[in-house]
Amino acid sequence: MNNRTDTISGYLDDWENVSFEDKQQVVDLMITVIHATSEKLQIEMT
Repeated sequence: MNNRTDTISGYLDDWENVSFEDKQQVVDLMITVIHATSEKLQIEMT
């Protein structure tokens, strides 16, 4: 695994105890694009 994957895995292993700011950081690393319309929501992840 690479460093980014290790970081994300570490946060996910203890998700209930992770701070809100750290959860935001994990989501920022995982989601690349969000397309939203009134009819549909599409989230692209790495």
